[in-house]
Amino acid sequence: MKKKKIFIGVLLIVLLLACIKLICMYYDYKQEEKRLAQEPYFTEYKLSYSAYRTMANRYWVDIAPYYWWEIWGNLDKEDWPDYSYYTMEATEDTEMVIAVLNYCLFDELMESDLAGREKAEEYGFSEENRITVDWVMSHPKEAVDIMDNMWDYGYVFSDYQDVKKKYDENIVASGVDVTEQIDESTELD
Repeated sequence: MKKKKIFIGVLLIVLLLACIKLICMYYDYKQEEKRLAQEPYFTEYKLSYSAYRTMANRYWVDIAPYYWWEIWGNLDKEDWPDYSYYTMEATEDTEMVIAVLNYCLFDELMESDLAGREKAEEYGFSEENRITVDWVMSHPKEAVDIMDNMWDYGYVFSDYQDVKKKYDENIVASGVDVTEQIDESTELD
């Protein structure tokens, strides 16, 4: 009789531990499911995938890793959704794009780019206080917001030849200094 009670007690403990283990496994499964359902974010600025691509394709920044199939096709699920270790770095092409963007916003202003100008003004930019590379690199979400408000979401800035042509015809030819620094009053925190 005593052996039967011990056996039943051990059996109940084993069943209880098995139930606890199953509950823990289910909880872990749901947490993993929740983690994988989140949208990934990139760089220290926690950019969305589309914002990260806009920085690369329209502001012409160098990104690492470089190839899109390395980024989207092979995202390490261990890190999901945190890819804040991905990087961006300004290039000479970034300076050219920003000079052309400033030209489009404040000199050439077409009706189709009016929303972009309004967004730039919302962030404190004007004909006298233009967007700079430093500002774009330290405020990429806002920079993407300006680009997204340009005509056709700034798609024209994706074409290197078009940007280069506009740069040569309008910026280089006019001799405008495109490396002016931003006023401290425009800093966003």
